Amino acid sequence: MASSRTWLSRPALAVAMVFAAVAVAQSPVAAPPASRATAGSSGASPTPGATAISAETLAALGESPIASVLSAVGPDVREYHLHITTLANPFFEGRVPGSRGNRYAADYIEMNFRAAGLVPAFGATEKAADGTEVITLNSSYRQAFQAYTELNVVEQSLRFDLGGKGEMALAPERDAVALGFSGSGRVSGPVVFVGYGIDDAEQKYTTFAEGTDLSEKIALVLRFEPMNADGKSLWTKDGTWSPAASLDGKLQEIAARRAAGIILVNPPGAADPRAKRLSTARETRGSGRTIPIMMATTEAVDRLVRASEGGPTLRDLRERADREGVVVDLAGVSATMSTKLSIDPVMTDNVGGVLRGKGALADEYVVMGAHYDHVGMGPIGASPENIGKLHPGADDNGSGTVGILMSAARLARAYADLPEGASARSVLFLAFSAEEAGLIGSDYFVKHPSIPLERVYAMLNMDMIGRLRNGEVDVEGTESGEGFYDLIKPLLDSSGLSIKHGSTISNNSDHASFYRKKLPVLFFFTGLHREYHTPADQAHTVNHVGAVKVLTLASDIALALAQRPEPLKFTPRRPAQPKAGEQAPDPHAAADPAANPGPTRGRVRFGIAPGNYSDDKPGIEVADVYEGTSADDAGIKVGDRLIRWQGKEITGVAPWMEMMAACKPGDVVEVVVLRDGKELPIQVTLKARTQGDR
Repeated sequence: MASSRTWLSRPALAVAMVFAAVAVAQSPVAAPPASRATAGSSGASPTPGATAISAETLAALGESPIASVLSAVGPDVREYHLHITTLANPFFEGRVPGSRGNRYAADYIEMNFRAAGLVPAFGATEKAADGTEVITLNSSYRQAFQAYTELNVVEQSLRFDLGGKGEMALAPERDAVALGFSGSGRVSGPVVFVGYGIDDAEQKYTTFAEGTDLSEKIALVLRFEPMNADGKSLWTKDGTWSPAASLDGKLQEIAARRAAGIILVNPPGAADPRAKRLSTARETRGSGRTIPIMMATTEAVDRLVRASEGGPTLRDLRERADREGVVVDLAGVSATMSTKLSIDPVMTDNVGGVLRGKGALADEYVVMGAHYDHVGMGPIGASPENIGKLHPGADDNGSGTVGILMSAARLARAYADLPEGASARSVLFLAFSAEEAGLIGSDYFVKHPSIPLERVYAMLNMDMIGRLRNGEVDVEGTESGEGFYDLIKPLLDSSGLSIKHGSTISNNSDHASFYRKKLPVLFFFTGLHREYHTPADQAHTVNHVGAVKVLTLASDIALALAQRPEPLKFTPRRPAQPKAGEQAPDPHAAADPAANPGPTRGRVRFGIAPGNYSDDKPGIEVADVYEGTSADDAGIKVGDRLIRWQGKEITGVAPWMEMMAACKPGDVVEVVVLRDGKELPIQVTLKARTQGDR
């Protein structure tokens, strides 16, 4: 009897130990408050306070302890485990738009929509024999669209002539790379060292004397700004880089002096993670340059400098530039550089399937959505130290993607069980792509809907539902429909979850695209964490049991909304404003972190959402204007394109953020917008940024 009792208890003991460890790892002590600081850390080390279970202990519990655990937790959690470990597998390459892994993820979602019995959500257009276009409705699960454009390097080469010491060909990608700021061309010329390439009146620092002409020369410029012996900025109290370190700014200064080409190099001794590697074209994308611009390794450039007359080291030149602005001809050495870049469209798909409704309500729709893309290897959405590393995106947003896959199967079974003569709305399940680059997929859908938007009853969005802690889940949008909260309150109360809700609507996930179309929305979200947008956001960090509870609540609400006969009237609410001391989720705050001179986010807030973070047009499209902000007060409108800031061309989101970083609250700036094909100057009084702002 004793041995039998012991044998029977082993699976239960395994379950208890594993989930005790999970509970500890996801406790408030183990998980720090959500903030940009915690979100940016690696999260690779074990969570403080977590209970580790040794392989020996697990082995002692039975022949297959993991199988015992999965058997004990039930079929829904097992299904969730299957899906999340699939989508977060490295094979899917972080599901970044344009990648093979993104296409495979779309295939996986379509397969599951088919298995649930959903019909295709989109039509297909074909040409008949006579050349006319024929549209076949409900014939495709895919809605193809251009997410953005991508900068690709077609050619890059850099060769140093070391005078009497021979030549040095730098290996592309390993020793030298073309930068995204670059134009295309081939140039040769003597090399001139231009220090940090900064003229800053506030710091009384001037690199270029009046009349400096760099014609027919190749300028060698240091990244960052004058630094101390510890490799940190001399110009800020905390050692972080000031706006003067802007790459875009120094390249403008050099190009204005007619340099034939530019070589960027990391200063030896710089205390910045970016100083340990070469940047890439994609993470330094800009526009407006016509000359070749490349980056070379510190080691290769040091060898070039040492070969010049007088034989200084790169460290010698750096320390001189730390003290004063300098322009030094490196006599006896020259460089030949060649670059060719192309801008190519990045295509991706929204994936959609429809659960057909019944009776009088069948022509109306409840929408359930989640974005399936993530950031891949960066640069968009990745912190500087993690660019080039795989981001699996388990919680963000594999967790929500699994939510709609399982909700589709759950609701299909529920519809099959409805009594004869029952009435229920159709349910449109949508998996959006390119959310991480600015809600591009959901914005494309609402501008090119496969169903009339006026027939959408409500939209439910699941984004990051995989880290339930203390049973707490945010359900935003409960006041976006008249009587919405009272309608769903019984389901919230019976869910077994602790619900946080309010009258505000966050603007950084796909429900916002529907909200802008004046449709009621709900947003399910379990909060930020230290693994957010890092390579550590892996399947094993997801709270499978908690995620199933959240998706069950969402699908129960969808089922109730689908069967409710009364209309649901949209009621607008203000965009979300975090409370004092809180940090709002902000996955799109910096489109190009590696081109940003430092972690500072500036002192002012403009108040728009860019329509696209990397299109190939000059300026920035305005996709939304937030109420009560500087842009709103000045009359900036959705559809405007910002093209100039204080007389300077706006070449992209990252350079524009650097322009704003140089401003302070109360400054009045002239912004030129393109509206209806005409340039319109607008005076904007900048307001202070509050914690949590974009």
